[in-house]
Amino acid sequence: MRVSVDHREQGPGHYVVLCGIEFSDEERRIIDARSLHDYFVTRTGRPTESAFAGMGSGCLAWTLRIVGGFLLFGGLIGCVANAVTPTKDPVGPIFFVIGAALFGASFFLSVKSHTAAVTAEVKGDHVSISDILKNGGFSVEAPSPAHAKAVEEKIREDLTTLKTLLSESAELGKPKTFEL
Repeated sequence: MRVSVDHREQGPGHYVVLCGIEFSDEERRIIDARSLHDYFVTRTGRPTESAFAGMGSGCLAWTLRIVGGFLLFGGLIGCVANAVTPTKDPVGPIFFVIGAALFGASFFLSVKSHTAAVTAEVKGDHVSISDILKNGGFSVEAPSPAHAKAVEEKIREDLTTLKTLLSESAELGKPKTFEL
């Protein structure tokens, strides 16, 4: 299987990932012999907003980490001051708790941001093997170059799965005997 991927800009906020696929003669024979024409390969269409909702949260994560760190440090100083002085001011422990919560939330957001940056959930038309054979490939829209790269990674994963399916479908499994 030979795959070519091209990224194109078709106007502001409109990017397309073009994927051309050429099956080898052997792969075409396997597809015909095993009736795999209707096998689902991937989807086309624009990535859903939820798939990339965390991409902008990286900046928010760092902001929360900085603010949370200052509040955590200030709260720690306030707690030490409360331990040393006879007056019990509740501001130090409150700052400490809020700072810890913000600091912890920043790590959650950074993980969400990273996960969203490397995954792409695309809703749209199904692309089957017969569609690829007929059209020579497919295209997927993306709202930015970063999203297009994530879409390409998803396409690569889907095509790797397809290649495995074709390789494993070449021959039937051999008879085995085993005990459970």
